[in-house]
Amino acid sequence: MRNLIFFITIFMFMSVLSACENTSNHTFDDLVILDTFEKIVSTEIPEPDFEDVDGPIFFAENLTYTISEEHDLMNNVFAKDNVDGFVTDSITYTVTSPDGDVISDPSSLSVGRYIITYEAQDRAGNSSTIERLLNITKDPDTEPPTIEGTKNLEFDFYYLDFVTDYITEGVTAYDEVDGLVTTRIVYKVFDRNKDEVTDLKALTPGTYYLIYFVTDMAGNGTRAAHTMTIIPPTGPIEYDFENITVHAPDFDIYDVYFDKSLILDNFLIKDGNGYLITNLVDIEYIVFDGTGKRIPSHELDVNYLEADTYKVKYKIIVDSEVKVEGQFYLETICLRCIWAPSPPLH
Repeated sequence: MRNLIFFITIFMFMSVLSACENTSNHTFDDLVILDTFEKIVSTEIPEPDFEDVDGPIFFAENLTYTISEEHDLMNNVFAKDNVDGFVTDSITYTVTSPDGDVISDPSSLSVGRYIITYEAQDRAGNSSTIERLLNITKDPDTEPPTIEGTKNLEFDFYYLDFVTDYITEGVTAYDEVDGLVTTRIVYKVFDRNKDEVTDLKALTPGTYYLIYFVTDMAGNGTRAAHTMTIIPPTGPIEYDFENITVHAPDFDIYDVYFDKSLILDNFLIKDGNGYLITNLVDIEYIVFDGTGKRIPSHELDVNYLEADTYKVKYKIIVDSEVKVEGQFYLETICLRCIWAPSPPLH
């Protein structure tokens, strides 16, 4: 009996040695990594504990290529979902002419302008679409865009918290090939020694250089140089929130240029003393289409609105109290239908 136990023990020991030899090509760290990887790839994304009704949000720019270049229609196109994360792999697209004819072979496009319609879908089946311009040119684009609305700035030191509002208010850029390129504008501030100032809210009273710069998709650039003067303080600031005035005019854009931020950017709010308080109040708004139907917030997130006249009803709230109510109209013009030399700027 003892001999039997001895042979069984030897057999088990040899089996362990054999197993060790089979894994001798892996270090301990390798095995830990492999084990961790297996757990990662075998773990499914957990289902959300709420109903997923929002479609993905797009990031996409207009595209410009010469007729001789390869046309990468997915260049800088991304889609992200609030539950599933990036869903760029789900994106499909179609290319249509200004007349609405679908181009079956986008690789053989001729010189002209086209519309790319991108669509993305999340795991819950919610889909979103967005349209962008595709410009096919005969020759390389060598003309830079133009910048409008820049000027020398002067404001009180008390407004320093709103310095970016002053710098960007009313500034737009347009390119003859790429269309509206306002989102590509960058700006920098320099002191009298021409050293760049990176923390704008730490500025002290004085005069600074303000440089705007914008490039089109082909890399052509334009800049505009101005001065920005900050007036020294004269005493403590006192806000009058009881007599708020709101400037929120109607405005027009092409449908492919819609961005929800345009609605909030449209507000210029001052207190009873004339101080700019846009960033000190809460703004609530609801958007209705031409038939009076409310537009769900997740449809506003996909950066696209059908051509229509929309009513935006808003409330200005301070400390949970509604101070001002009003409305303005947003008209989105169908770029598929109207091809003007330049879109209206906002």
